[in-house]
Amino acid sequence: MINLKPGGELRGMFLKVPFALEFRVYIFNVTNPMEVQNGGKPSLKEVGPFCYAEWKEKVDVQDIEGEDAILYNPKDTFIKQMWPGCLSGTEEVTIPHPMILGVVNAVAIKKPGVLTLINKAIKTIYSNPPSIFLTAKANDILFDGVIINCDVKDFAGKAICSQLKESPALRHVSENELAFSLLAPVSI
Repeated sequence: MINLKPGGELRGMFLKVPFALEFRVYIFNVTNPMEVQNGGKPSLKEVGPFCYAEWKEKVDVQDIEGEDAILYNPKDTFIKQMWPGCLSGTEEVTIPHPMILGVVNAVAIKKPGVLTLINKAIKTIYSNPPSIFLTAKANDILFDGVIINCDVKDFAGKAICSQLKESPALRHVSENELAFSLLAPVSI
């Protein structure tokens, strides 16, 4: 029960936390992706921590007087840190491919008849990937983004890319390249 009205003593601290939080991420690296894809048991190795200072603030703030409420959008900014024991983020790790599995699972639930189209699109967008696993640098997976190539000519690839280009969760790198990351907010 704190007064957060404009001009209040704690409102500034509520809207922008005046200190950074320690944010450490660990990734489970799949060391035997092809065995897993063929039905084997995964062998995992924890990799990390990847360390960041997290700055939290609230933007687009609206006071709703009649309801004694505040509407806002959270904004988190992550700044890479190299505290003792932290990894650089240039280490390559292998994880289940979040975009491929996410798209396939969503389509399988909502429109299973389109799975053949999705399969063709995945082959062109990801250059006929050898597996459902992604091997990339930790920085790319977490923040910088893994490239999705939408410079494709086939119908299936173009159809999927037209939908992907509308997603606010993907960063537009160029006209035909998108970038996907797990923790896509602003990072420095």
